[in-house]
Amino acid sequence: MSSEHQADSQIVPVPLVFGTYRIKGEVLDDSACQALQLFREQGRPLLLDGAAKYGNTEVVMKIMKRFPEAELGWKVEAKSREKSVQAFIQALAENHILHHRIFRILLHNYAGKKSYLQFQQLVDQEFGEEMMPIGVCNITAEQLEDLIKSDSDESDKVSQLRIKDETKSPEEANTPEEKTATSNVRARVNYVQNEYHPFLETNVPETCKQHGIHFEAHSTMWGNLEDYRTVLQGIMSSRVGKEESLDETCSKESSNQREFNILGHTNAQLAIAYAANALTDIKAENPDEHHNDVIPSKPIQKLPQYSESALLSVCFTTTNYAHLVQVCDTRQISQELLQQMRQMCRYKRVVRYEGVSLHGEHELDRIL
Repeated sequence: MSSEHQADSQIVPVPLVFGTYRIKGEVLDDSACQALQLFREQGRPLLLDGAAKYGNTEVVMKIMKRFPEAELGWKVEAKSREKSVQAFIQALAENHILHHRIFRILLHNYAGKKSYLQFQQLVDQEFGEEMMPIGVCNITAEQLEDLIKSDSDESDKVSQLRIKDETKSPEEANTPEEKTATSNVRARVNYVQNEYHPFLETNVPETCKQHGIHFEAHSTMWGNLEDYRTVLQGIMSSRVGKEESLDETCSKESSNQREFNILGHTNAQLAIAYAANALTDIKAENPDEHHNDVIPSKPIQKLPQYSESALLSVCFTTTNYAHLVQVCDTRQISQELLQQMRQMCRYKRVVRYEGVSLHGEHELDRIL
């Protein structure tokens, strides 16, 4: 067995979250139950992702009742946050689902610090102060940095005002302006859920890692999986300095099979493995110093592990049972293959949501 296949022998242990976006009725019931059953068989956490906006709350609650150990992550809209949170709490009560089975609540699409703090206050009022992990879905690295930085600045202002108060009488210290300053609430960001796939360039995972925030990848199989072959072939050919067909290094497939295999991985598995390594640091390589082989075989040494302190999870959505099985059987990829996949955004860009910085040369036309 090659060292590449040895590296791939372990199923990637990053928690998977089954997303319910754009799925309703019996299709959602069947797809989610199949996913949770496979999660259970593999010893994975049984995690679901949902949102009031998806319009499938009733079915999601039904699934939660069917799987007593399942946990649910929820999202609420900024403009209707109070109504959404109240409706969610009512749905939980009506279906006898305890609050400890909710693993996080997110604000769907960042709408500024003021909106986030109002959302945070609302969640704390309903679930207990700092009892429920919260965060935001779809935010740029710059917005996240600004949110965290502004928290620090406000804390410094409050401290300075309190020092000044020591020299004042109680009546003088309680001016309306100072009451407002000392009432500032520090933003709590436990989770960020953002789009993440090889055709997206983003610094959000790195920012989350720097600040100890859990990063959850969504839209992981977006960006046309069928384009993986063309783009990776262009990258690999540029590495060896000549045109070389993937068929010489990949497993042979029947002509009617839609997805190609690259050393035992389908496109869906490559997408999940890529997201599962969103926080993996790899040594930067000089692009002019290439190895002779098409895909070097040095394995990633530090694999993500299940733990309460883990700061990474992968959310995916599929109604295709074959894709589901592939996703749950995703194996670790090599460091070099991960590095090559991180170059794919230079050749094609697909952006659905906030959280991307576009720069550098667009090279798709050059390799197609």
